[in-house]
Amino acid sequence: ITTLSEALHATGKKFEYILFDACFMGNVETAYDLRNNTKYIVASLCEIMGWGFPYQKTLPYLLQNGGKAYDLNLAAKSFNEHYKAVRDSGSDLYSGSVAVINCAELEALAQKMLKVNQNLSDEVNEKRLQTYDGGANHLFYDLGDYVNEVCTDETCKKEFTQQLEFTIPHKYTLSAFWSGYFKVGSYPIDTEAFSGITTSAPSKLCRESYPQTAWYKATH
Repeated sequence: ITTLSEALHATGKKFEYILFDACFMGNVETAYDLRNNTKYIVASLCEIMGWGFPYQKTLPYLLQNGGKAYDLNLAAKSFNEHYKAVRDSGSDLYSGSVAVINCAELEALAQKMLKVNQNLSDEVNEKRLQTYDGGANHLFYDLGDYVNEVCTDETCKKEFTQQLEFTIPHKYTLSAFWSGYFKVGSYPIDTEAFSGITTSAPSKLCRESYPQTAWYKATH
């Protein structure tokens, strides 16, 4: 991701948006690395099925007014609705969680997260947290759900939640997702806990590399 950010920076252009047709790109660590490369990011929190985005439905929203305008909310919604139809057809091979990230709000979110990290609970029950990958050892946890669980200061928690709503202006999810990683299968999503973006902060995986991320450095 840092190499991608450097390459995009080398173009001398700031993109209007980056839409990721790739798994697990809707995480705050990735978004923060790319915050100066683009205005918005459209990404899924979990795995994207092999069909990817339904481009016949999505592209019209990305190429409005002869390619001069776009509606990322409707582009994201088209993704969610496509996999809702897959679910309704009787298949369990669907993951319809997607969100629009406003990169201009990520610095403010990092500042709020810094305060959260100064008011952490001594004990965190990871099993209570919403995750978006299969198996026992998770890498992607819901950021909003994580903060709600670990922050001991109610004012701090409220301020973070408010800022998160500015950062994620549009989000969509189904009540389950399919995972081919770790343990293959379909997993439930608590739609009330769904915030539209993940973090790897509580994960036991990648513990040597995680502190090297720009997000970690900005929030600790």
